[in-house]
Amino acid sequence: MAANLSHAEDNQSYVVVEKQETLGLIKNVYLIVNDMGKNNCWTNAEKIRQNTRLKLEQSGVSVITNPLGSEINPLSVNLLIAGMTIRTENGTCVGSLTVDSYKKSYERYDNLFLEYQSSNFHMSSLAYSSNNLNNQFEDYSDQFISQFAADILSYRRSSTVKNAQSKLKEFK
Repeated sequence: MAANLSHAEDNQSYVVVEKQETLGLIKNVYLIVNDMGKNNCWTNAEKIRQNTRLKLEQSGVSVITNPLGSEINPLSVNLLIAGMTIRTENGTCVGSLTVDSYKKSYERYDNLFLEYQSSNFHMSSLAYSSNNLNNQFEDYSDQFISQFAADILSYRRSSTVKNAQSKLKEFK
């Protein structure tokens, strides 16, 4: 549900795009694949990176190579795929895979700058196997990235997002 805000001092009207709807503004992602695993429980992280890049590009989302700084840009986010795994004493691999779309922001308060991180998409799942977690992580990442791309496309049809896009010079 969208809201319009007005500010009396500058006589401006602002469009409020709520957290989930901000997905509809995404045009670029900086892709981070973080393998926090041990003992060869996850060995196909590069394949997942390549599959993710392909799926995003096919959905009209560019994968950029430069990390995002602290600049405010509603069109770009960090997309983290993180796998954390361990191998137990009996040889079982246990782990979790997370996909998180986020950005950092900074707020000035007197002489302090405070860093915040906000997320507009997050999915994760647990897995275990006597061998490795490659197949499960590949399936999870495919499901999560498909949902991420579908949400972007779906929210682009929102009247609030369309209104916001009309105000952004990058969409003109």
